[in-house]
Amino acid sequence: AVGAALAAKFKMILLPPLAAAAFAVEARADRSRRPSPGEWALFAAATLFVLAAAYRFTYAGLYAQGLSATLSRLSEGRPAYLHGSYSSTGWFWYFPVAFLVKTPLPLLLLGGFGAACALRRPRAQAAWLLAPPIGYFLVTLTSKTQIGYRHLLPVYPFLCLWAGLGAARLWGI
Repeated sequence: AVGAALAAKFKMILLPPLAAAAFAVEARADRSRRPSPGEWALFAAATLFVLAAAYRFTYAGLYAQGLSATLSRLSEGRPAYLHGSYSSTGWFWYFPVAFLVKTPLPLLLLGGFGAACALRRPRAQAAWLLAPPIGYFLVTLTSKTQIGYRHLLPVYPFLCLWAGLGAARLWGI
């Protein structure tokens, strides 16, 4: 899945470090479940294999070129508009505002309640429910390219998961 995500969107380069952080929290919480070096190697090999397969193996070098070009564009920034102001370097609060304005209120409320419920789960489970989307969101805050909230789309599956947890808790499931 990580290899497919990397092939689909260059910004998913954040996924391996976020997965490693979740693995670390999980291993710290559940000492019986520590990934071995062989498991880490298998994870890396499977990720690279799927990424190379997406580029038909022959064109795998294009991924590095595209990633490099995308990262250089992200650091330069692009003209953006927010609340009557223009900026080419962006605002720290652009994505939180876009997230709050563009996300339906029931999803925000149930998602927030579900995220609070996730905190009550064992730490190993909470790590996978919270670390990837929160880490991704925090890194997105530093982006100078703020041309729409589509950059936050990887957070929404987790928000829906949290909303499901919140709804299940409210209905007593």
